[in-house]
Amino acid sequence: MITTDSAMVPCGCRSVGECTHNTFAEPKAFEKLVDEFAKEMKKKFHREWIQGRAGWDDPASREHIVAALLAAVQRGPGQETDIANYAAMLWNFQSGVV
Repeated sequence: MITTDSAMVPCGCRSVGECTHNTFAEPKAFEKLVDEFAKEMKKKFHREWIQGRAGWDDPASREHIVAALLAAVQRGPGQETDIANYAAMLWNFQSGVV
């Protein structure tokens, strides 16, 4: 589990009030969280692609993706990567990213 504390660095400063070494520990931890989660999303995407799944970028698939997202939410814990991947696909339809 990634936490803000895990991003702290030992600094040896004598005064906590003067120390700025860990000022950005929380954003660094969050960036690591996003990077690690993105790796899991990519692994899942590749496993599905190898099995022949396609169409994630076809706007005609939007309603199917919405239904799959809702089904994953209903299944509950353990579905976080699927939920994120479906959300990313839906984001892609409206993002304007080229």
